[in-house]
Amino acid sequence: MTNHRNALGAAMSAAVLLAPVPAQAQVGPAISIGAFDAEEACTIYQQYAGRRAEYADAYVYASYTSFFTYLVRDCVQNFPSLRTALQAALASSGKFAQRAGGYVVTGHLSRVSGTGGPAPDAPDMGPGGFSITSSSMFVTMDFTVKDARGRIVYGDVVTKKIEVSSDINVNGFRATSSQGGPGLYGVLQKEMSQAIARKIAFHFVPLEVIRNEGTEIQLNYGAPLLALGQTVQATAPDGSAVARYRVTSASSGSSLAELEGDGRYQRIVPGSQAIVIESDDPAANGPRFKRTPLP
Repeated sequence: MTNHRNALGAAMSAAVLLAPVPAQAQVGPAISIGAFDAEEACTIYQQYAGRRAEYADAYVYASYTSFFTYLVRDCVQNFPSLRTALQAALASSGKFAQRAGGYVVTGHLSRVSGTGGPAPDAPDMGPGGFSITSSSMFVTMDFTVKDARGRIVYGDVVTKKIEVSSDINVNGFRATSSQGGPGLYGVLQKEMSQAIARKIAFHFVPLEVIRNEGTEIQLNYGAPLLALGQTVQATAPDGSAVARYRVTSASSGSSLAELEGDGRYQRIVPGSQAIVIESDDPAANGPRFKRTPLP
C-alpha cells in the first residue's frame, strides 16, 4: 500500500510540475486601429518633390523626393503600413485585446518638413578646419483614442526626427552617411508607430517598476515597446526621487534596466511609475550626474 501511495504522490507531483503555466490575463481594454489621414487628402506633400533649391546636394534631393513618393502613396491608401505597425506594436505588449467594440485609435498627419544644407565654416583649428552637414525630416502626427460612443478619452501629438544624411569633414578626414526614400519611410513607420503605441499603452496600463535589486530594475513592458539602449525615467511613488535607467534586456513581457547616473535609486521601489524618453527628445540630453563643487 505504501508503495502505491508513493507512486501516486510522485505522479501527482510530476503532473503539477509539467502543467502549463496559464497565460497572463489581459489587464487593458480592447483597442482597434481606425482611420489615419492627412491634410488636403495628401496632395499637399506632392509639392516638395519640385523644391530642389532647399536641399544641399542631388542625393539628398533624391532621398526627399523618393520619401514623399512613398508618403503620398501610403497616405492616399489610408496609411495601411503605419496602421498595421501600430496594431502590431500594441498587440506585442500582451496587455490589450485586438478587436472591435472597444477603443478606436485615429490619426492625422499634420506636418512634414525637412531641413538640410552645409553648416557655416568653422574657425580654423591649426592647419585645417572642419565642417558639418546634416539633413533631417520632421514628421508630426496627432492621434486620438475614442470609446465605443465616440467620445475622446485620450489624445496626444508625436513628432519624430528622421536623419536623411550627414557629412563630417575634419582636416581632410571625411565621414558620410545617408539613406534612400524606402529606408527613410521604413524608419518613419517604425519610429512613429512605436512612439504612438507607447503613449497609448502607458496611458491605460502605466509603465512601472515591478522589481528593484540594487541599481537594476525590472519593468512591466518588454520588446518592442521597450528596446535595448532606451532611456527610462522612474519616479518614486511619493515623488521624492527621480532616477534614469538604460534598458539592458527586453523580452516579450518585461525588461531590465540599469541605473544611469547618480539618481536616488534606493527610493525607486516596485510600483514606481516610469516614462520613456525618446531619443530625439531634448530631455534625452539632460544631466545624469549631480554637480559637485570642487574644493
